[in-house]
Amino acid sequence: MIEVLLIIFSISLLALSLTTMVDSYVRNLIYQAIIIFFITLFNHEAKNLGTVIFILLETLIIKGILVPYILFRNIKENEIVREVQPNTPQYLSILLMSLILIFGFVITFWFNKHINNVNSMQFGISISTILAGLFLILVRKQLITHVIGYMVIENGTFLLSLTVIKNLPLLVALGISLDILMGILLAGILINHIKTEFNKEEGIDSLTSLKD
Repeated sequence: MIEVLLIIFSISLLALSLTTMVDSYVRNLIYQAIIIFFITLFNHEAKNLGTVIFILLETLIIKGILVPYILFRNIKENEIVREVQPNTPQYLSILLMSLILIFGFVITFWFNKHINNVNSMQFGISISTILAGLFLILVRKQLITHVIGYMVIENGTFLLSLTVIKNLPLLVALGISLDILMGILLAGILINHIKTEFNKEEGIDSLTSLKD
């Protein structure tokens, strides 16, 4: 079952390169949160029931509800519809994202042959997820898209933590939650302030004109 969920999760990464609609990126984050919720549910072996419940609630409520709500609100307030003039053509984005996923499956194959004490497929997909988030930040211009790329990286880090440390400590999960919320809230403030100074269609290229 976990393998099926991981394959669906990898498809969600590919979907990030198939659209430039910003609200679709946020919906993708919701889908990823739901998938991670079930992966955690089926994969977690923590003896402390309270820790397991907290991690499941953190995944579903914060990743799947609260963070998307904040992002959707920023998108609406700033009237952001789609990514304007991406740094790479659509076909090239799809190709590069496919290569990232292939790289993850190559890692899966290598781990499956040499290491037996971790879920090799989950490890490979988590690496691909981190790279996919970095890729999204590099090839997109909108600040809100960069925030979403950061969230994708965090999802990959969370998956990696579940792979390497099956008994994820409560303190680690709490730290991840606070990190997410602070990052999203600060990004929302930044986006709103920049909108008052620059046209929303200009993206991060406007920042290159800043001078002392």
